[in-house]
Amino acid sequence: ERTPDGTQGWLNGALRERSNGAAMGHLQSTPTADRGGCTADLAWVIDPAHQGRGFATEGAERVVRWLSARGVARLRARIHLDNRASAGVAPKLGLTVTAFAGELTWEGRTAPNPAR
Repeated sequence: ERTPDGTQGWLNGALRERSNGAAMGHLQSTPTADRGGCTADLAWVIDPAHQGRGFATEGAERVVRWLSARGVARLRARIHLDNRASAGVAPKLGLTVTAFAGELTWEGRTAPNPAR
């Protein structure tokens, strides 16, 4: 989906177990056109029973590669200070903390030529 003017999109997807298709979380990306090209806000939510096994990282890496292949250059994730699990995923995506205002803002860039 997109806004009527086409400047913002909403990309949402379920994260499922390969073995049985059971839902274990979801991934979100909101790409927004801006003066510098396009920035995508990222989010991931994993059921606590599936946390700590790399599923959020794997899913988010795939989303980042997909966005990069479509010309999105900048990434951002806003993560609550107490959410250590998500704060562990962000640096694996190449994001670094750039601001704090009730939550940490992590920012980074996509790779110019995605490896995977």
